[in-house]
Amino acid sequence: MNYSFKTYFLMLAHYNQWANQKLFSILTTLTEEQLNQDCGAYFKSLMQTANHLLVGDLLWFERIKGAVASNYALDEILYPQIMSLIPARFEHDQRLIGFLNEYDEAAFNRLITYIRRG
Repeated sequence: MNYSFKTYFLMLAHYNQWANQKLFSILTTLTEEQLNQDCGAYFKSLMQTANHLLVGDLLWFERIKGAVASNYALDEILYPQIMSLIPARFEHDQRLIGFLNEYDEAAFNRLITYIRRG
């Protein structure tokens, strides 16, 4: 099968959505204590890691859209509670898929540039 760039990026966006749904279906079974327990990982807790995944996706989405970059830190906690993080995560996944669907195939052949912050 011959994939176009649009098809490829949509496939990745749908995979990301699926993976996030799987991840959050597990996270919702955990207690607040378990979610915030220091696991000894780089982002310490599951909540910090889940927030980092969203922040990273938001920053890349801004770059792809050509928007002015926000000032999020990669370790920023946008949503300290899992029940507020879930809708934000799923809404962003849908926003990315919608964004990709808005463009024709030719739009996927353009160069994306960005300036790395500090």
